[in-house]
Amino acid sequence: MRNGVRSFPLLCLPIDCLKYIVQRMEEVDKFAISLVSKRIQSLVTSTNLMKCREINIHVRQDVSIHIVFPSFKQLTCSFENYHDQQDNLSSWNIKANVFLQQGKERFVHNKPNYRFEEWLNHVLGVYERSGVRTVFLYKLLPNFLSFQKTIKCFSHLVLSETYSDTQVRKILKTLRPEKYLYLGLPMFEIKNEGSESIHEVFMQNFDEIILSRWTYVTLDDLLVMNSKNIKIRSDRVIDEKILNRFIKHWIAGSNKRMENLAIGPQSNFQLVTIDRAAVLKGIRHVLVPKERKRFFKSSPSIMEYEFKRKDGTTATIHFDFVNYFEMFVWP
Repeated sequence: MRNGVRSFPLLCLPIDCLKYIVQRMEEVDKFAISLVSKRIQSLVTSTNLMKCREINIHVRQDVSIHIVFPSFKQLTCSFENYHDQQDNLSSWNIKANVFLQQGKERFVHNKPNYRFEEWLNHVLGVYERSGVRTVFLYKLLPNFLSFQKTIKCFSHLVLSETYSDTQVRKILKTLRPEKYLYLGLPMFEIKNEGSESIHEVFMQNFDEIILSRWTYVTLDDLLVMNSKNIKIRSDRVIDEKILNRFIKHWIAGSNKRMENLAIGPQSNFQLVTIDRAAVLKGIRHVLVPKERKRFFKSSPSIMEYEFKRKDGTTATIHFDFVNYFEMFVWP
């Protein structure tokens, strides 16, 4: 008996009863009881009811861990007193403000001797995940090396602020996503001598790279990109001559990893048409009949013009109002 409240012997229940109780808990409550002790954490995890789609990290004014469930609801652990230092990844006894998206349930908790990295390891352990999926970086941290050691590995990186090309290179020297890079960079309106250093980023072997709000894309930018899927949303329409020269370079053997290139305006409400004849000038191609359908990675694609690389690889290009230029490379 404590303060007139009798404690409930949860751990004394049979495992089937415990599983039944956990199954009917809100996600925030499931997570809360996992913090009580390592024994309860192990029992809760063993019920195989702690499931999520992915775990992401957001770096804003605070640093937060987002647990995304199959329903797409999110459980957030926010750390306002996170500190990134050279020899101390974060404060001891760091407090987590835990809340469920669009829900009233929330609590504030701190575990003795827990730093941010212990919290992250706890989340990964409870939901049986080997690593973080996406890091959303909205501000620069004093020490990216220590942050990288904390998160260990992740597959996606989203940079959505106005970082300079030098800052992007610095970030990617430490925080290297395994598959996907999103760059929201409204810069390079005027090229300078050092701007080509962003090519060190473009040359990485990502599965997908997305450029959003890009103001200036050159032929050299396109030619050095070594990703399988390239998506560009540009405030400035790419000149037909650049696209024409890019296709000719591809036919000669450039961009061998590329499978899909999609270029469109920044806004879906901005209608863009380009001169198809100028794009295809001097390129041997055939017009694909409209009734001929083909699927690119299980998605139907509308093919219009087909041509071949010198090694026999086939590609088609398509023009519409969403992507005013799209190119598919067929296996």
